[in-house]
Amino acid sequence: MYISNKFSHHICDKLLEQEIIQANTYPYYQYSFDYVLDLILFHCSLLIIGFCLHAPFLSLLYILTLTPLKMFSGGAHADTQISCSVISYAIFLIGILITKHHLFALHAPISIFVFVTFSFIIFLLSPIDCKNKKIPFEQKRTYKIRCGFILCLQFFAFLNIGICDDDKLYIKEITKLLDRYMIQYDIDISYDTFTSPLVLLNRISTTPGCYDILFLDVEMSEMNGLELSEKIRFIRHNIYTIFISNYPKYMQDSFRVHPFYYLVKPLSAETFTNIMNDILSAIQSEHKLVTLLHTDCSEETVDLGDILCIEVTDGKKELLDFHLFDHILHAKGKISAWQEKLASYDFFPCHRKYLVNLTHIHYFEKNHVILDNGFSIPISRGNEKILKDRYNNNIVRLKKL
Repeated sequence: MYISNKFSHHICDKLLEQEIIQANTYPYYQYSFDYVLDLILFHCSLLIIGFCLHAPFLSLLYILTLTPLKMFSGGAHADTQISCSVISYAIFLIGILITKHHLFALHAPISIFVFVTFSFIIFLLSPIDCKNKKIPFEQKRTYKIRCGFILCLQFFAFLNIGICDDDKLYIKEITKLLDRYMIQYDIDISYDTFTSPLVLLNRISTTPGCYDILFLDVEMSEMNGLELSEKIRFIRHNIYTIFISNYPKYMQDSFRVHPFYYLVKPLSAETFTNIMNDILSAIQSEHKLVTLLHTDCSEETVDLGDILCIEVTDGKKELLDFHLFDHILHAKGKISAWQEKLASYDFFPCHRKYLVNLTHIHYFEKNHVILDNGFSIPISRGNEKILKDRYNNNIVRLKKL
């Protein structure tokens, strides 16, 4: 573009005057500055357009995923910079239009299938050469890996919700609130509705990662919501569950399955908006990744939320076991170092040999805590009251609104 080209020449002229660059390298620096400045101006303009169209989230998602995907997947490359910009703006505006007005809306399993199918095709074919932009053979493998990584990131940008209530009228009320929330906050959410808890359970059994959030009624004929939630937690423990019921009396019983909220019908639009904002904030902050050093000196990255507890197996040799839901990772390290590292998260030193994740405590039994996978951990006598207080504070967000 004219502005970036002129500004890049001005920068390079100043660098040449101060003898920071040489005359023979001037064109390379000028091209680099021009490219970077043009990229910055293009992305800033997308954000401005997104704000004007009340779609800032979609604009940011486009910049973080589709822009680098185009870069590494190859394919058609415009003859001029102007035609490239025009095509890019057109793709961006068409995407915003389709998403904002929910054109071609599909149910969660179908949309996931379509996304995975097209992602696989893109990954299989990428990177594609173009007469205007040849990709060196030695870089093609790197481009394919980066393309695959970006496609994986896009998959995790989806937010899928399951709604289960044997009252069809109330399902309709929740879907109306969801539609209103999507329009208000410009977020694309897929949701499926169920009148049978058994059908929902079967869906999650066959596809454990199909839903991020569940809205469940408590009293249902085939199976009550508490029992349903407990069965789901054994399939997928890191799912956000909101109980919606006519009866506040079940609130205390719901604590054992760690719901995000317990709400009493009827549900107002303001309450629903506050809950969705809380959930989205929690989802954005929960995925803290940590790197473990295995006993064979290899490294592995795991999600902090997947760790149920950390156990000292050999203090002298500094050996630790990281208990996940269905397996254990053997690693090197000191429990004191991990206690300091996780001080701002929901981990508590219930015993000199254990750090427990408060979000995975299923219940207390004498001088032990039982975790979501049934694993039992001892509690030091001096830590029992503090642990229970921390645990109770952790579930204080269970509210009757």
